[in-house]
Amino acid sequence: MIIWLFDPYCGVNAQSLDELEKKHGFQDIILDTDISENPQLVYKKQIDLKKSEFPIHVYVRNKDSYPNIGEVPIKDMEVKVYLQKIVEIKIITPKETDIMKALKKLYGEPSFSVRSNAWEWQTEGVLLSLTSLGKKKLEIKYASRKLNQYIKDKKEEGIQDLSTDF
Repeated sequence: MIIWLFDPYCGVNAQSLDELEKKHGFQDIILDTDISENPQLVYKKQIDLKKSEFPIHVYVRNKDSYPNIGEVPIKDMEVKVYLQKIVEIKIITPKETDIMKALKKLYGEPSFSVRSNAWEWQTEGVLLSLTSLGKKKLEIKYASRKLNQYIKDKKEEGIQDLSTDF
């Protein structure tokens, strides 16, 4: 779906969630791809999941990678990995209104999720959310809808296996 919007400062812009699906991640970190394709990310820790035999591994950027989004400095970045595939990219920045403006320009108007208290853009494969963290920070999160559903299904299988034992 493409929406043509007139912006008095930028002229006519095409806005589309197709672009979010096409990019499928942040800069050169692509959701659903193997973590080994990103040598600029370094292993930090493991998170064990209940009812799953496979943990989630958390990676962070090395000190020279991903310093900014445009002029906005990146304070923190975490990449979650399940079975060697990138599931989620979380970026923390200072609160800067230009981030929302840029995301709207790229992907159109977001919807607001009361449940997650975040502005969201969704495609078939990607969920992008923007959340305020207090007065001074923003969290930008790219999540693989396919891999998150797979993890959820695996948890459900574990619960189903457990319930059949009763």
